[in-house]
Amino acid sequence: MKRTVIVIALIVVLAGIAGYEYWLRTAKPTPVDVAVVRRGTISVSFTADAIVKVPSVDVSTKVMGRLTLLSAREGATVRRGQVLARIDSEEMQAAVAQSRAAVTTALAAVRQTEAALSAARKQFAASRSRAEAELAGAEADLQRVLRGPRTQEIAQAKEQVTVAQARCDGATLELGRARELYAADAIPKARLDEAEEAFRQAQAQLNAAIKALELLQAGATEEEKAVARARVDAAKAGIESLAALREEITGREAGVVAAKSQVAQAQAALAQSESALSSSVIVSPVDGTISRVPVERGEIVSPQTTLVTIVTNERQWVEADVSDEDAAKVRIRQVVSVTSPGTPGRKFAGTVFEISPQGELKEEATLRTRIVRVKVRLADGVVLKPGLAVDVEGRNDMATDAVLIPSDAMIFKDKRNMVFLVVDGKAVEREIRTGYFTHDRTEVLSGLRAGDRVIVAGKDQVSDGHLIVVRREVTY
Repeated sequence: MKRTVIVIALIVVLAGIAGYEYWLRTAKPTPVDVAVVRRGTISVSFTADAIVKVPSVDVSTKVMGRLTLLSAREGATVRRGQVLARIDSEEMQAAVAQSRAAVTTALAAVRQTEAALSAARKQFAASRSRAEAELAGAEADLQRVLRGPRTQEIAQAKEQVTVAQARCDGATLELGRARELYAADAIPKARLDEAEEAFRQAQAQLNAAIKALELLQAGATEEEKAVARARVDAAKAGIESLAALREEITGREAGVVAAKSQVAQAQAALAQSESALSSSVIVSPVDGTISRVPVERGEIVSPQTTLVTIVTNERQWVEADVSDEDAAKVRIRQVVSVTSPGTPGRKFAGTVFEISPQGELKEEATLRTRIVRVKVRLADGVVLKPGLAVDVEGRNDMATDAVLIPSDAMIFKDKRNMVFLVVDGKAVEREIRTGYFTHDRTEVLSGLRAGDRVIVAGKDQVSDGHLIVVRREVTY
């Protein structure tokens, strides 16, 4: 029974609600302000905190030492190459002298080892030439001994025997006549002695020719062959003995390489010491103005120490921190305005020339705000104090020929973008998809078309299907 009562009560309530809604739709129309959906350009603006920057250079030293000279003064104008400071260089000069002596010694060692190498190579070439000649002669003799006498050699030997025999016969006849004449006391004893000596020489020559012929005809003996072979072996041993000279040359070549390596090391040490000495004089790398001198004369400095900070004469720029929600509103070559609290009422023109490709967390921000770094080049003639805090303002056409509605027409319902469309005197609820927006205009990507009318004011007093009457049409 109790459940039945509850159900009846719910039915009554729902009926009442339905009746109320019907009454609203059929009651007196609600006056509203409307706007016509149109096509146009939507321009969005952005503002960002920025800092005036100018290229600066921190000048430091490459070597550690005591400052003996510090000519840099804050606010002074300097030129590239101008001496700013000097570091005590006494030890560096000594190191340079020592390194130069080491280079001289190393070069002398190279000349000495190269001379020894050249002499060894000449000795090797001469020894090899002699050994090869000896081997060639020994091998030729061995081949001749093993081959035996040629036919023409035997013929020549026989010819020599014939010639010697003829001379011997002639000497025999001469000796016979000399003896007869001497016996007849027709010639002196000396003439007989000459005939006898000529006979003996002719006889000896004949015997030698006969012996030579017999040797040729008999061929070389085993002893002669052994001697010829031994001579060849001795010549080969002489060539093999050149290996020691080759090893000596190899060793001397290695010595030359090592000596040249020592030269290279000594020269590298000299270059390093000369560089250190050169680095003891600190010069300005750029033209500019000295903005800071954090050291004093007599102080010990190291490569990590900044001696001088120089603001260069290059063109200034402004670095702005654009919030991530405004990042899409910035374009390269976009013209912006720069304002400074120090010059109220004045605006300086600038042009965006660089946009960081990625976002980052803003430093020293209370909230975890993400930003995009944007660089703006100031117009010619604009000079602001480096480090000055400024504001950057810009505007950009984000969409042209876009479907636009007043931003006041927007209704946010259940995370959806809605509007009330005016159709036949009624408010018709319509979901839309939006793009870029400003405080007074919103781009509609889908859901509406140019010429439609949407409710701008009075939308809180109507619902879907509610009767309306157009009070006025607003422009935007």
